[in-house]
Amino acid sequence: MNHDAVAVQLCRSSGLPEDKTDALLTRLTTAGRPAPSGANLRQVGGSHYIDMGVQPWDAMRSWMSPEEFQGFLRGNAIKYLARCESKGGLQDLKKAQHYLEKLIQVQEAQDS
Repeated sequence: MNHDAVAVQLCRSSGLPEDKTDALLTRLTTAGRPAPSGANLRQVGGSHYIDMGVQPWDAMRSWMSPEEFQGFLRGNAIKYLARCESKGGLQDLKKAQHYLEKLIQVQEAQDS
């Protein structure tokens, strides 16, 4: 588990209110990078992405235009919504929600 994931777990288990946990995480850094925030603080269906030094969607964001990245997030939300009844059920709905959370976070940052 990397340092960011450890910081997330410690903050989540601290009993602090969510806003204080988020504030603490934004002050933590690893290798000069800001600590994860928003949708990057959690993962649905394991921890294989948050255990990485760079989450795949953050790498994709750096390689894509803003429009492409938002399309990627929308597409993944649609994928999980479309297959939820035949494959992943509730977990797929939560994965779709996670992609929508990230999309909202990106859109809010762009609008501010």
